[in-house]
Amino acid sequence: MDIKKYIFNNKNKYFIFNLDNYKKDDFLFDDIASSFKIGADLIHIKFNNISDSLAIERGNKIRELCSLFNALLIVERRADIAKIILSDGIFLNDNDIKPYYIRKMFEKNFLIGSDKLIDSDLDFLLLNDNSCFKKEYPVFYKYDKKNISKRIFFDIFSHNDYINLVKIL
Repeated sequence: MDIKKYIFNNKNKYFIFNLDNYKKDDFLFDDIASSFKIGADLIHIKFNNISDSLAIERGNKIRELCSLFNALLIVERRADIAKIILSDGIFLNDNDIKPYYIRKMFEKNFLIGSDKLIDSDLDFLLLNDNSCFKKEYPVFYKYDKKNISKRIFFDIFSHNDYINLVKIL
């Protein structure tokens, strides 16, 4: 499957899970399973305060779930973990490793995204406002409510040369 073509041509629901928020694996996997029930296409995992071994263990299980549901797995900031668990992409911040070096480490279909236009070598943008970008980058809109801390999701709709960002929750 050409992942980039998939993202450009399909409506996608993008969920972010902070692994630090889950003390028990069962709750994490239940929440991820729930996201698939409502059509998740991309699962983004992030973590700062758990061990690498726990991140790898959980990441491998999430990778298996994503495979079962034909969803993509994005890892935030950690290229080493992304490579170990065979994720489909990485989400970078502006002071992380440059996309140029990520491209050297992974195969050509590996996705690189950010919430800022940090480099011309990005595959997608994740935004926190109602911006529109030309369709050269798939754009996902982040909608965050205080009472929905673990489940955040996005949707995109194409319209001419621009992508209109639409809240779903």
